[in-house]
Amino acid sequence: MVNMDCDKHRNNILFYLDNELNEPERVSFDAHINECAQCKALYENVASTYKLIAVENKIEVSPFFYHKLKTKLAAKEEKQLINIFSTVLKPLAIAASIAFGIMIGNGELDLLDISVDDSEVASEDFTPILPADYSLWITMNEDNGSQN
Repeated sequence: MVNMDCDKHRNNILFYLDNELNEPERVSFDAHINECAQCKALYENVASTYKLIAVENKIEVSPFFYHKLKTKLAAKEEKQLINIFSTVLKPLAIAASIAFGIMIGNGELDLLDISVDDSEVASEDFTPILPADYSLWITMNEDNGSQN
């Protein structure tokens, strides 16, 4: 069972370890710790934790830590830019290339026809065949006698 004296001394453990108790309180704390096994166990646990913290505080940070961290962050940003290119711009470039190829295949980009003489004039009622216009294909099949 914990008595009031134990509560008082348990509250003073951190002050004792930091040497912030006056002489009468320090003598009283030492006497209590020597008599009470529970308070002594708590004191030893807190004291060992303080020792670990003191060791952790002595670890020096590498002088190149900031430079290494900055380099890693820059590499990560560059990798994100590469990911944007490969996930967005690359597919757009491929789609544009395919569309350009289809336009060339359909003859829509034949602006300069070198084989045509200047004397030849294109018919005004000429209608280009669009990929969605299958009427010519159907007419050709009907002329050949085949059915769809």
